[in-house]
Amino acid sequence: MEFVGSPYYQVLYNGKNITADVSKHLLSLSYTDKTEGESDELQISLEDKDRLWQNEWYPEKGAILSAEIGMKNGLKLDCGSFMIDEIELGGPPDVVNIRGLAIGIHGRLKTAKGGRNHEGKTLSEIVHTVASINGFTVQGTIDNIRFGRIAQHRENDLQFLSRLASEYGHTFSIRGKILIFTKMNELEARPASLTFDRSDLISFSIKDKTSGIYKRAIVKFHNPETKEVSEYVEDSDMDTGIDDDLEIKTKAENKQQAEAKAKAALHRANTLMQSGNISVPGDILMVAGNNVELTGMGMLSGVYHILNSTHTVDKSGGYTVDAEIKKVKAIASMLNKSAVKPKAKKTITSQGFLSAVKNVDLHGFDFNTLNKPEGWL
Repeated sequence: MEFVGSPYYQVLYNGKNITADVSKHLLSLSYTDKTEGESDELQISLEDKDRLWQNEWYPEKGAILSAEIGMKNGLKLDCGSFMIDEIELGGPPDVVNIRGLAIGIHGRLKTAKGGRNHEGKTLSEIVHTVASINGFTVQGTIDNIRFGRIAQHRENDLQFLSRLASEYGHTFSIRGKILIFTKMNELEARPASLTFDRSDLISFSIKDKTSGIYKRAIVKFHNPETKEVSEYVEDSDMDTGIDDDLEIKTKAENKQQAEAKAKAALHRANTLMQSGNISVPGDILMVAGNNVELTGMGMLSGVYHILNSTHTVDKSGGYTVDAEIKKVKAIASMLNKSAVKPKAKKTITSQGFLSAVKNVDLHGFDFNTLNKPEGWL
């Protein structure tokens, strides 16, 4: 299906193109893209006054849906493949909702309960070991944190990797057969892929809060070498304006592990100080993991990190994106300027481009070298 000049989408069912059948009944098609751990989702809502989708066209649970969404400039976002997880019939009038979860989450990585121990390995070696067991390859920059012994007890591999990422300042997600495990601060420090002035936004809601924000993190941990309880203090590099402490009691074999845990916990709490939601015209660069720059927002102007985004095409032909965002960088030069700002623009760097295509086949990509997949442009 050639993309011309209006929102484009394509839907495959078990490899068969059913876009024409879907288009006759489509109310909306939504793809939700998430940064960490949780499964990406695809939802298709169909009017069913003729009761086709609840009878002879009734989808099979476990069947595979694949989808693409396109833009006016001809770029296409490969949303990936999804296993049908839920079918809902509502009415009147009759509406059938089909919900799919990203396939990468459905395999052994999710279901196999691990009882293995990892001894004398670095964080990177552990991640690569788990990925290899499940047939995944790894992309990302991982801190050189060494463990004498770490147990995976009553956790499946997905839960185990999600826990390690959260505790040690990394982000973890799955794209096809690629396991992305990388440092959170590096991901958030990337240049903005898009710039929006407030006049370009369909809607926005951004909060600046102090609740749950801390000046420092204090980690108390049992040191197996000294047999004593040790303490590590990490000061925030943000001007939080408050004097609260985040106290953490945890297991740590050494100061390096305690420091990593303190930095990660403090960062995850404090980076939500300025956060919220925006709705913008459809753009495939609005994907989880990318950064966007907002202007014309006064003291809330700056660079924001996309935590998750939902791309929606509806029966009217509209294409919009709703995104949950958090501020990662203030832009001082934006303050006290004229309300007249540049229109939304794209700045596609190699890293921004990588994030934009993170749901296509990423074999051959890495975080430092850009190779565009065939057929992308």
